[in-house]
Amino acid sequence: RNSLDLCAFEISIGEYQEQLTGFLAEESVAFSVREFDMLSLLRHVRAGAAPNTANGAGWTPLHFACAFGHYDEAHELIYLGANVNQEENDGWTPLLFAAHNNHADIVRLLLENGARVDHVSLNNRTARNLAEADGHTAVLEVLDSFAPRGDAEGAGEAEEAGREQSSAAEEPA
Repeated sequence: RNSLDLCAFEISIGEYQEQLTGFLAEESVAFSVREFDMLSLLRHVRAGAAPNTANGAGWTPLHFACAFGHYDEAHELIYLGANVNQEENDGWTPLLFAAHNNHADIVRLLLENGARVDHVSLNNRTARNLAEADGHTAVLEVLDSFAPRGDAEGAGEAEEAGREQSSAAEEPA
């Protein structure tokens, strides 16, 4: 029997707090999702609830863990199959939440497990511009270490290699 239980939960991010109601359950397992209740949420996932089940706002358990700085829980959710690139309704991935909330250790964990460093949300936000706007230097350092080739350093190396090939082609045989 597949039935979804409706549950209410709170999300508090920084100064903002809003109550949302949405579906976050599968196989009659209702998640009790709160910043302080990640262990209860993990118990449900360990018991077989799908780790990528989202609420009405598109938040999965991994979004919550990353937004609120729950490293161990994020690590376990990834191990249990959570999608590190799953977008919530505004296109934010767990990486964007971790970067915005200055959780450099979680940013590294996500990137090491395949999170897209160059993802752009529906409101044109990236992990980099969120970290820059908030002055999160530790997050920026982690992001830099995972930057796609094509960054300034990579471009400089490519330009240098191009010059070497040109001068070698111009030399008489």
